Amino acid sequence: MEKTHLGTFRRRPVFVARCTLDDLDALQQFSDAVLRRDYFFKKGHWQYLLSSPHLNAVWAIGLGAKGRKESDEPLELVGLFVQHAKSILYNFFLRDDVRGQGLGGMVLQHFQPQTIRAKMDMSTGDPTGFYEKHGYRVAKKVASKGVAGKREQDANIALMVPATTHEHDHG
Repeated sequence: MEKTHLGTFRRRPVFVARCTLDDLDALQQFSDAVLRRDYFFKKGHWQYLLSSPHLNAVWAIGLGAKGRKESDEPLELVGLFVQHAKSILYNFFLRDDVRGQGLGGMVLQHFQPQTIRAKMDMSTGDPTGFYEKHGYRVAKKVASKGVAGKREQDANIALMVPATTHEHDHG
């Protein structure tokens, strides 16, 4: 797995690495542990995402050994996200113990997504405030599959764009 160094977090190097089918078990273990209160990603869903690299990229966020920028050692997996069509970020998850300390902002700064799909009804809270803090605004709210009703008040997904983007730019 080829890693890209993003910076430092708690005196440990932060890396992102694009996942492959070889990472399927680690992704499943992480999502089972971190997402157990919200919903489950079945192994088949991860397999689908990893099998369509022209559409999706699954990125692991990991910490290396203290004081070392390069390491062949396995990373401590602390987060992951899915990137769709190279510019849409969705399913961005960090472990609870690393939230609110700048790691998520570091990832956003590196990838600079043009659109973010934020699920507003997670057990960890509505993430739209986090994205707004990092220069995004809600462009549209929609209801995901399985949510009764299609009115805006039924919405549980926020589609977010850079705050400098005008409404007509993303229709």
